[in-house]
Amino acid sequence: MKNEATLQFVQLHREDDVNRLAFLGDKNPDVDMPWALAQISGWQTARRKLPSWAACDGLEYPPHLNMEQCSSEPTAIYKASLASRLVGADAAEHGLLVDLTGGFGVDFSWMARAFAHAVYVERNETLCPIAQHNFQQLGLDHVEIHVGDGVAYLQTMPLVPERTTGCSHPLTLIYLDPARRDTYGRKVFGMEDCTPDVVGLCDTLLLRADIVVIKLSPMLDWHEAVRKLKNVSEVHVVSVSNECKELLLVLTREKRPLRVFCVNDGQTFTYCVSGASRPLEGALRASDDALRSSDDASCAPGIVSGRPADASRVMPDEEFHNVSLPTHSPDATPSVLLVPNSSIMKAGCFREIAVAFGVSQISSDAHLYLSNGAVPHFPGRQFRILRITSMNKRDLRQAFQGVSQANIAVRHFPLTADALRRRLKLKDGGSLYVFATTIGKDHRLILTEKLVAP
Repeated sequence: MKNEATLQFVQLHREDDVNRLAFLGDKNPDVDMPWALAQISGWQTARRKLPSWAACDGLEYPPHLNMEQCSSEPTAIYKASLASRLVGADAAEHGLLVDLTGGFGVDFSWMARAFAHAVYVERNETLCPIAQHNFQQLGLDHVEIHVGDGVAYLQTMPLVPERTTGCSHPLTLIYLDPARRDTYGRKVFGMEDCTPDVVGLCDTLLLRADIVVIKLSPMLDWHEAVRKLKNVSEVHVVSVSNECKELLLVLTREKRPLRVFCVNDGQTFTYCVSGASRPLEGALRASDDALRSSDDASCAPGIVSGRPADASRVMPDEEFHNVSLPTHSPDATPSVLLVPNSSIMKAGCFREIAVAFGVSQISSDAHLYLSNGAVPHFPGRQFRILRITSMNKRDLRQAFQGVSQANIAVRHFPLTADALRRRLKLKDGGSLYVFATTIGKDHRLILTEKLVAP
């Protein structure tokens, strides 16, 4: 327990500039300045990243690197909902959670509430007492702390028996968030390069748990991860505010059909995968509904929130490059441009989106969609099309007459956004959006404004 002077200093200065406070050490000899500065910096990070923790007095924060590497509150809450759905209601009375890579304990603290007993394992001796203190402050009195290597602890866990009718063995879920830095502190992304190596541990994990949840880098190709691991039943691509944050893989003891969840804030698009990687079915539901759904929940082809999609409007691959977007003929063009969110882009489920929502891709490389009206629940942004133009100077002059500012995005286009902005002599920002793309051999600019979707 720190002395009163240190605690008062933290409380008094927690909104101040940490770099400036570092020079006040000589004026405050009774203050443990390194610890105080770590708490102030940690609280300031938590206010942005973990607001409910920042609002809780008495929590202790780790060094800066651990704060930056820990999960954000929205992603931790998502994992808690995922774990709760995977293990079911009985886990609150009999379930066991084992986090082999505890870290600061953010993910663990949220997931642990769904289990009768939870074990936190962390080899960093500095983090363990901090986590233990925080768990007590958060009211988690059913958790167990182990200081040591997660792989070593895994080897001590009993084998999970095959489940039969009347089996009383508690349901066990193991969670891992492998460290994505090598011994020199450099970032790594391959699963085998992370610590621990989940590819090498896959068999051992599935012998000692009913369910395994692995958090991986969002940079990783999920198809490759599924190929290297065993019995992957779910892939979760998790985005917050349209920024891809995490890739979660769920492994189960028995092999199940693979389902992919594309998550962005309060919305989830999910589809089933058949064979090696070819998705068959797509459906959209709110995140909470998707998480509460059972493992055999309906994922019927072309069903969106219970409404059949018009699959006839989906263009086959051979027609993607033959779409004609006429210029200066508003009545002859679709009225809405749809731009998928980052989780859809990461998952690569472009045809599944077209089938589920009955919309058409502009081309197989642009990943932009067209519709004759607003599309309810579309997982992405929607824009009202104002004009479509070629790159011909006369057409550009006519299309952009009176336009001095716009947001520019390029998809499958020979110029960068900055180069195109200079060509068009436009300032960045404003309420207009320009999407530049290529259809066949023709370059097109689509001038739009954001549409508030129903």
